[in-house]
Amino acid sequence: MTHYILPVLVCMIFAQALGMLWYSKFLFGTVWRKASGITPEQMEKGKKNMAPFMVLAALGAAIGATVLLFTIRWFGEFSILGGAHVGILVWFGYVMVAQLDSVLWDGKSFRYFFINTAYSLVKFAGMGMILGAWLG
Repeated sequence: MTHYILPVLVCMIFAQALGMLWYSKFLFGTVWRKASGITPEQMEKGKKNMAPFMVLAALGAAIGATVLLFTIRWFGEFSILGGAHVGILVWFGYVMVAQLDSVLWDGKSFRYFFINTAYSLVKFAGMGMILGAWLG
């Protein structure tokens, strides 16, 4: 079991780096902020207290990677493409469907949904590729 710690940590780092890039002003950060209804002032205030949220996001990524790892093993998809395939299936069946609730019930825009769910798609496909290659 301990031999799975390193690939999960690599996936966690990948997810954190992807999230920082995805939600930066260089990619989708400004559009996401507007779609979420957060003001620039709220954004600046939130940056001062970001450390606990980053820790929780990293923990969430590690949990997601661990579940994905065991799902890849269960499917027997021990390759980059196989891992990506399982990651996309997990994203589609669980993550995307759960994130759709933010539009249906929380009144969020489809723009907000697409930015967040596309990030999750890239994250789970990327983690699947990492894990599929690692297990192969």
